[in-house]
Amino acid sequence: MEVAERFARGDETAAAARSLQVTVRSVQRWRKMWSEDGPQSLVLKGPTSLPLLNDELFAALKRDLDKGPVARGWPEQAWTPFPNQDLDRAPLPRATPSKTSRPRSSRPAGTSQVPPTPSH
Repeated sequence: MEVAERFARGDETAAAARSLQVTVRSVQRWRKMWSEDGPQSLVLKGPTSLPLLNDELFAALKRDLDKGPVARGWPEQAWTPFPNQDLDRAPLPRATPSKTSRPRSSRPAGTSQVPPTPSH
């Protein structure tokens, strides 16, 4: 209920967002709920959606992950190909063109793709 206390004190939205490490938009939504329905509106009501895996599937996934990457064919005991790099900065593999993609034209922009019809 820290956010409700901040609203009651009159803290600025941006300052509350920074200190709570959330977006300004989230704090704006919370402030609206707080002003319309009071602090009880900010109490968590559980997950917004149900998990896609049931308990049995979660257990199977955990068993599989516990075996490690090598059991799944990875060359090393690391799930990522870049274990010592920040994944946000890791180079992405180059995509291979599909059979249906056409090569880009080397013609300058604005020129016709259709050869001119000879005139007689």
